[in-house]
Amino acid sequence: MWLALAGCVVARAGGDTITVEFVGSFAPAVTQRVNSAGEIAGDFQFNSITSAMRYQPGVGRVALPVPVGATQSIGTGINEIGTIVGRYSVGSGTFGAIWSAANQLTTLPPPPGTWSYSTPANINNSGTVCGYATRAVVGSDPQRAWRWTAKLGYEMLAQPAGIVSVCRDINASGQVGGHTEIAASVFRACVWNTDGTLTDLGTPAGTAQSYGLAINDAGTVCGTAGANDVPFAWTAATGMRVLPDFGPGLK
Repeated sequence: MWLALAGCVVARAGGDTITVEFVGSFAPAVTQRVNSAGEIAGDFQFNSITSAMRYQPGVGRVALPVPVGATQSIGTGINEIGTIVGRYSVGSGTFGAIWSAANQLTTLPPPPGTWSYSTPANINNSGTVCGYATRAVVGSDPQRAWRWTAKLGYEMLAQPAGIVSVCRDINASGQVGGHTEIAASVFRACVWNTDGTLTDLGTPAGTAQSYGLAINDAGTVCGTAGANDVPFAWTAATGMRVLPDFGPGLK
């Protein structure tokens, strides 16, 4: 039997606790994001096909629709309204996707440039999507973070150096959290602000690199740093704070 679990880390005064919730048992599955209603975006496998899904409490797994001929789809983000973002593949193409709360599919246009494929990462309640585009190149894998709205289209986000910038999350105001190269193969967690400027979040003491994974509506970013996946939380007021873990080898 395969189990699907949703987990979150809750930071609070006096310490940090970890909550893991059992949400069902079904075929091999990956859960990516959960909203306050308990709806989960992710994907599951059946007959060797990976399909985007919505998990709903009391309903279970619901496969999200894709065009005829699609060979793979995944759900990567969900907002409080129940809108899910992700991607699907048809033939040699991979396309960004938005599924409404009623599971209606909207295909995103490709980002500007000659990108091989594009992956939405998350969507806020206003419908602003963040993601990143990837180009398959022998010996390297250029990636570029972007922000998209139905009204304004794509904004390719600032990338100060190197060939990689990846966004992971977006908050209510449109701030985007992720990481970018500041020199060849040197990465920093960062925030792309609503005006397009970039804030380098630095690294915790003793580490050389950092990666942003999520951002909340207050602008707090969490992520990992260093070769040993040191967990951190960052705020503009306090900077980096290393979070507690389970001890050596159990981060």
